[in-house]
Amino acid sequence: MSKLLAIVTNDEVNTLAAGHQTTPEVITGECRKCGKCCVWWNCPLVDPITHHCQIYNNRPIVCRMFPQRQADIDAVACDSYRQTGL
Repeated sequence: MSKLLAIVTNDEVNTLAAGHQTTPEVITGECRKCGKCCVWWNCPLVDPITHHCQIYNNRPIVCRMFPQRQADIDAVACDSYRQTGL
């Protein structure tokens, strides 16, 4: 099974390419764990009442990479991130 599809440890995530674990330089801000993106994507791992991710510390890479562009920020009405430098 591909390691990207398996559960990975924090150490394994940290060894992946740096560009694949952080948002692009033109996006500023950080996750406040509000759950807006999780709810928007209908993630099965988000608690339906608190909207908190049940595996936040071990969340998949795709979650760690969010957002990639202004459209992502706008889609979830996230006020934690800003797109700058364009």
